[in-house]
Amino acid sequence: MIVGRHSITPRSRLSGFSLAEVLMAMAITSFALLTLLAVLPEGLNSLQDAQKQAAEARIVQQLSTQFQALPWSQLDLALSTGGTEALFDADGNRLLKGADTNRAAFRVRLSLVEGFPMPNETVASPYLRRLRMEIRPGQNPNAVSGNNTLHTDRFASIVNLDKAAPPTAPSPNPTGSGGDAPAPSPKP
Repeated sequence: MIVGRHSITPRSRLSGFSLAEVLMAMAITSFALLTLLAVLPEGLNSLQDAQKQAAEARIVQQLSTQFQALPWSQLDLALSTGGTEALFDADGNRLLKGADTNRAAFRVRLSLVEGFPMPNETVASPYLRRLRMEIRPGQNPNAVSGNNTLHTDRFASIVNLDKAAPPTAPSPNPTGSGGDAPAPSPKP
């Protein structure tokens, strides 16, 4: 139909997307969304592993600080009276004795190792002990996800500062002058 000089055409031909364009856009969008969904479980596993490692680090810090603050003579006594096993929740907070053990996400076994050498030495030092912390999954395996079958060994060194030798004092000036003059050499 022609009115004047302009022809009238249906509106569907002037604007909008064709079926092929819509299908192509949907295919690209679905591919992008499926790719994101495939990566999501790996990201969640990484997050859970990071949470577990952070809780283990808090446990090690708590126990190391507790044992390093004790006098040297009470280290063995602390293990015998406090027990060689401790329970912690999923956040790394210690559970009190008598608490609900179903909340325990970590079970830690403690032991003291004596007689190991200082770095760069071959003889064992009597002033050095190592606190071994064996971190295992606790009563509630659902509290912390990840690999719940393996345990983690962490160590903290404890130094006996009570019996460590004091630092050596500088030797007095043999001239007695108090100055920086060198001492006279003895004559043969």
